[in-house]
Amino acid sequence: MRYAKPSACFTSFLMYGGWTHAGHYFDPAFLTDTRSTIADLSRFETTDAILPGTYRVDVYLNQTFISTRDVLFKENSEAREDSAAVAACFNQQDITDLNINIAAAPNLAGVLPGSCIQLESVISEAKSTLSLEQLRLDLSVPQALLTSNARGFVPVEDWDNGINALMINYNFTGAHTSGSQSASSNSYFLNLNSGLNIDAWRLRNYSTISDSNTYQSNHGISWKTINSYAQRALPGIKSNLLLGQASTSTTIFNNYGYQGMRLSSDDNMLADSERGFAPVVRGIANSNAEVTIRQGGNVIYQTYVAAGPFAINDIYPSSSNGDLQVSVVEADGQVNQYSVPYASLPILQREGQLKYDVVAGTLRGTDYQNSPSILQGTLAWGLPDGFTLYGGIQNAQKHQAYSLGMGQNLGRWGAMSLDITTANSILPDDSRHTGYSLRMLYAKTMTSTGTNFKLAGNQYSTRGYYHFSDTASKMMERRPSIFTQDGEIYHPPSFPIFSI
Repeated sequence: MRYAKPSACFTSFLMYGGWTHAGHYFDPAFLTDTRSTIADLSRFETTDAILPGTYRVDVYLNQTFISTRDVLFKENSEAREDSAAVAACFNQQDITDLNINIAAAPNLAGVLPGSCIQLESVISEAKSTLSLEQLRLDLSVPQALLTSNARGFVPVEDWDNGINALMINYNFTGAHTSGSQSASSNSYFLNLNSGLNIDAWRLRNYSTISDSNTYQSNHGISWKTINSYAQRALPGIKSNLLLGQASTSTTIFNNYGYQGMRLSSDDNMLADSERGFAPVVRGIANSNAEVTIRQGGNVIYQTYVAAGPFAINDIYPSSSNGDLQVSVVEADGQVNQYSVPYASLPILQREGQLKYDVVAGTLRGTDYQNSPSILQGTLAWGLPDGFTLYGGIQNAQKHQAYSLGMGQNLGRWGAMSLDITTANSILPDDSRHTGYSLRMLYAKTMTSTGTNFKLAGNQYSTRGYYHFSDTASKMMERRPSIFTQDGEIYHPPSFPIFSI
């Protein structure tokens, strides 16, 4: 007697129905009357088993929806015990779209363009799970391997230059004096701050106007320009370009007024959570976990991370000092707690952050004999483990200076920086001098007593050390009374300044 073959509909029911789950055996001989053509149905013995091919699924990364797309599924050649026999496959563009940092995963760097890889084969902590009923693909990748935007980040494409505007701020004071025994006099003073915004350019002028016709000295009207410059933002490199008259910063070298060009990084273009110094909080989660960070008993950060290593670098500290208390709550309720030391100084930079300042121009001011040209550059680079490397160069015709320093977050011991500067100078009398300056900065906050302790070792300088502005100062004219017997100009020693 011959038996009729099962219909296609019945076959499909047998393959995908509830009869073929793990732990139950289905004899594939029921699907054919020829033993040589018996199909291998072992892959369907597990839930959500599929054949290799392309499927349109919703892609979720660490429980966050990414997109709905066609995903290629291939045989999982390196399947682990907890992995499926077929796994999702992605090319380099797919990996970039998933915000996976290729530089942070060494195995991804060697992937050839155009090739298709399975995340499990190159990232040991990665895992992909397919829900066939929902056509949903869940990817789990350690948070430390993802590229993420800082909190408060606004894409440059959403920035605008504002409206064109003319602004004038002023402060006027005046007086009229008269008496029976003296001649009458008038005195007026106008403080004027004006500005003009045109597209990306900002024109600013700060001037003073005074008028005095006193009996003793008839000065008349006097107009003085304090600062006048044009400035524009360069969002692509998060910097500012300034042309005109302004003053340099005091981060490394002494400040002075100049007329010329300045290109410098601008912290105002960073997200609020990237400004100032804060340590990177690192740890390892054994499952999808909740990470909470406290400072002084206050919660300042909370997020959820996938299994594997994580790194949090967008923290708003509530104060410049005070250790961070980290709690990692696992999916099973287990809690891991540890402390991250934290203390700060203005010179310190976040890990990976680069801050620079370049000035090219001439010295400006009424206290100088001439206006020498100057090229100055400073740089501060945030390194791992709370270190910051910084330095600078000054190059003028009669002055060259080089500075190098290191700062570090010492945690419960505070924060400290130490730098040394060497300078070669030629004074107005054509005498040549070489000297060194050593500077140490230290800060410590004692949260228990609310005391801020700062030690500013304000440049202990050797004989022969001069700042750039000294080489053109009118005070540096030859005065025999201040020269010693060996021809050197006497400098009173400088001492550290203590402040609590």
